[in-house]
Amino acid sequence: MFQKQAAFIAQVILLFTLAGSTYAFVQVVSGWEQTNSNGFGDAQVFEVSALEAFDSYLYAGTYNPIDPGPQLDGAQILRSSDGSTWTAVTDPGFGNDHDTAPPAILDLTVFKGYLYAATGRGNAAQIWRSQNGVNWARVVNAGFGDPDIKAFTTLTVYNQALYVGTTKQDSGAQIWRTLTGDGSLSSWTQVAPASPMGDTAAVTGMAVFDDGSAAGLYAAVAYATNLPAQIWRSYGGAWETVVNDGFGDSNTTATGGMAVFGGELYVGTGNTDSGAQLWRSGDGQTWAAVSLAFSDGNNEKVEQVFVFQNQLYIGMTNAATGIEIWRTTDGTIWEQTNLDGFGDNKNTTTNGSNATTAFLGQLYVGTSNATDGGELWRMLDMYGVDLSPDQAKQGQAGQDIHYTLTITNSGQMEDSFDLAAMGQSWTTNLSTSQIELAPSASADFMVTVSIPPSAADQDSDTVTIIATSQGDNNKTASAILTTTNVDTPIYGVALSADGSQSGPAGGQVVHMITVTNTGNITDSFDLAASGQTWPTTLSAPNVNLSPYASVDVTVTVAIPPGTASQDSDIVAITATSQGDSSKTDTAVFTTISTGQMSGVYIPIILSSALP
Repeated sequence: MFQKQAAFIAQVILLFTLAGSTYAFVQVVSGWEQTNSNGFGDAQVFEVSALEAFDSYLYAGTYNPIDPGPQLDGAQILRSSDGSTWTAVTDPGFGNDHDTAPPAILDLTVFKGYLYAATGRGNAAQIWRSQNGVNWARVVNAGFGDPDIKAFTTLTVYNQALYVGTTKQDSGAQIWRTLTGDGSLSSWTQVAPASPMGDTAAVTGMAVFDDGSAAGLYAAVAYATNLPAQIWRSYGGAWETVVNDGFGDSNTTATGGMAVFGGELYVGTGNTDSGAQLWRSGDGQTWAAVSLAFSDGNNEKVEQVFVFQNQLYIGMTNAATGIEIWRTTDGTIWEQTNLDGFGDNKNTTTNGSNATTAFLGQLYVGTSNATDGGELWRMLDMYGVDLSPDQAKQGQAGQDIHYTLTITNSGQMEDSFDLAAMGQSWTTNLSTSQIELAPSASADFMVTVSIPPSAADQDSDTVTIIATSQGDNNKTASAILTTTNVDTPIYGVALSADGSQSGPAGGQVVHMITVTNTGNITDSFDLAASGQTWPTTLSAPNVNLSPYASVDVTVTVAIPPGTASQDSDIVAITATSQGDSSKTDTAVFTTISTGQMSGVYIPIILSSALP
C-alpha cells in the first residue's frame, strides 16, 4: 500500500530584499512551503547544499561555481531565526580569490560549541568554524595539505570526536578525525586509509549504529568509475569493509545518506540498471533491500535518508520529473509527501542527507536547481489545531449560558482531537469530547456553563477549553470562556448626537455615529436606516458590545448627480437591543448638496520661438 500525492499546487508568495543580504520568501506547494527565493536571489547559486540548526538559528550553505573574472563568488552561508527570513553571514567563497575560494558548502555540523562547515567541488577542500555563526575561521586548508582532496563530503560526531569523510581525486576516499576541532593540523588524524581500489571515491554518508555488539561508525562509499558500492565500519579503532560488492550487485555503484530507524541501519543507493535503492541491516553485516515498488522508473538514486518525528524520510534523485520525498512509519508502507520536484522538475536532487534538517519542529530540505537557483523547502506541520478566540458572556443565577466554539484541523493529516474543560468552578458541559477532522476542515461544538442559583451579582467563573491532537499531543489550542452573573440585567443603547454635512452632487458624505451599550450585560444591537431617499449604506448592520462599551459606525450617503444646491435628504438611524427590543435610540443625519462638482481648470500657455 502506498499513496502518491495528487498534483495540487497552491501558492502564496512573499519576497523582499534588504541591503542585498536579507531575504524572505514563502511559496506553498502541496504540503510544503518554499522559504527562500531561488538561489537566495541569485540564479547562479545552483544548490542549497547543507543545513544545520545552531544556537537558535537555521544555517544554510550553498553551491555557487567559481567563474573567471573579478566577481566575488563561491560558497556562502546564510542564517535565519524563523526559517524564511535570511541574512548572509559570510561573503561568497569566504571572501577568497578564485584560486582558493570553495565553490560549495557540503555539510554543516555542531561540535563542542562550534558550527563547522565542510567545503568542496573545486579548489582543495577546507573546513571552517564559528562560535557565534557570524565570525568564521578556517581550521583546515587545502585538503590537509593534499590538493587532491577536493571535497570534505560529510561531518559526523562519534565518541566525542569530529569525523570528516573526503573525496580524494587520485586514490580513493579517506576519513579523518579530531578531538579538538581546532586549526592545528596535528590535531587531525587520518583514520581510514585510501580505499582498497585506487580510483576516485567519496564518502557520501556516515551514521552511528549499535549493531548489537557496540555502537560503531558506518560510512557509505561510492566510486567515480562505477565500481561496486562499499560500506565501511569502525568501533573507534581500525576500519573494516563490511560491504564491498554493491550489496551483491556490481551495478549498485552510487551511495547516498545513512540513518538509523527502528533499530536498523538504512543507506540510500543507486543501481545503473534498476535505479533508486534503499538497503537496511540489523547487524551491519547482513543487508536486505527495502521494497520501493512505488518508485518511479526515473528515480536514479536514494540520496536523502533522514528520521523526523519517528518517521523515515527518503529523497530520490529524478532528473525527469523532479526530486521525490517519501516517508514511512514502519519501513514497509510508504507515502509520497511532496509533489514531484516541489512542482518544478528542475529541482532534481538534494545533497545526500546533508541538506535535510529539523528546525523549530519542522522539516527542511534543500534542493539542486541548476536553472533557476537552489531552493529550500519546509514541510508544513503534519498535525495542528486552532480554536476560536476567547469569549465572555453574562447571565442570571440559575441560567445556562451557551458558547459555540469552532475547532480547525490546521495540520496536513486527518486527525482526531480530544476536547476538555479545565479550571472551572461552575458546572460546565461540552457537547462532545472528541472531534475527527480532515486536513483544513472545521467543526462547531457547544460549551454550556450553568450559573449557580446562589451566585451573587457580578460573580464570575472562567473555564479553559483545550483541544489536543491525537496525532501529536504536543499540538494543542485553547480558548478561555468567562461567565458573569448579573442579578438584574439592564438593557440600553445610546447613539451619538444628530449631525449634518454637505457635499457635491455626484459625491458621497460619510457620517460617523457612535453606538454605546448603556446596559450592564453584553448585548447585540441591530442598526437600521429609515426615511431617506438618497442611497444610504451602514458599515455594519449590527454590533456586539460588552457593558458600557462603544463602537463607531459609518453612514455613507450618496448625493445623486444633478442635485441642486441646498437640496437635502434626512436619514434616521435606529439602534435596537436584541436582549430587549423595547430599548432603542435614534439619531438623525442631514445631508445637503452643494450643487454640481466644480471643475479645476489649468491654463495652457503657448509660445513660439523665433527661428
